[in-house]
Amino acid sequence: MAQFRPRVAIVGGGIGGLFAANALTAQGIPTSVYEQAPAIGEVGAGVFLTPNSVRHLQRIGLEPMVEKWGLGSAASPVTSATTARRSRLCR
Repeated sequence: MAQFRPRVAIVGGGIGGLFAANALTAQGIPTSVYEQAPAIGEVGAGVFLTPNSVRHLQRIGLEPMVEKWGLGSAASPVTSATTARRSRLCR
């Protein structure tokens, strides 16, 4: 009996689609991403990554890109809504 190997089609090349494609590819699952825009580029105001998000990006090998393109927590400290204390998130 032949083993079933899934192939995944992802519609949308935004952050969610590209992250999903990267994670699936890292697991050896063939993936195709379909995007209607003619090129992938910066769109919008930016993305805020929580510590949990950064840990997941590190786990799949994207830490060098986060370090290269991100501003880091020193550039934008976060103030807690409940305690009014400022904190640094990533390190």
